[in-house]
Amino acid sequence: MHKDMEPYLMSKEGLKILKDPELFGKAMNEEQTLQEIMGWETETVLDMYDAAVRLAGNNRYEDASDAFFFLTTINPNIPSFWIGFGTCMKYLGKIDDAMMAYKMSIIFAPDYFPSYQRALQLAVDEGRTEEAGNILELMEAILSTEEGNPEFDELRTKSPTLQALVKQG
Repeated sequence: MHKDMEPYLMSKEGLKILKDPELFGKAMNEEQTLQEIMGWETETVLDMYDAAVRLAGNNRYEDASDAFFFLTTINPNIPSFWIGFGTCMKYLGKIDDAMMAYKMSIIFAPDYFPSYQRALQLAVDEGRTEEAGNILELMEAILSTEEGNPEFDELRTKSPTLQALVKQG
């Protein structure tokens, strides 16, 4: 085995969990991600993300979408994975899939400004006025329930920009 491949190997414990439905169910009930189960370090997964970004940067959107989809599967909590997948879907002309990915990014990271930005830009570009309005309403509802939560400060500060984007469209 080549030494450079070691970070990408699944841990023995992870393999044991994946082979045993009872252990796997327990891990899922404990809300472990597949990344955690497999024993992959953050750095390893970020290397995978960088590879997916390079594929997209070389206009290999089909391959990149597969890589981003894999990343969303092993750790759905990272909004950049969903945004990468959505962007690939957009460039492949799969607008509904792109919108779904952007919305998943919002679900998993409701404080992450780029998720709303991408979803709203796509809705505006595609003339989906009602959908854009729904996304804005969701953002405003989340901001009102998170009043005073500093994690939402960037979104709160930039929300007028998003509202203007929808009004322009």
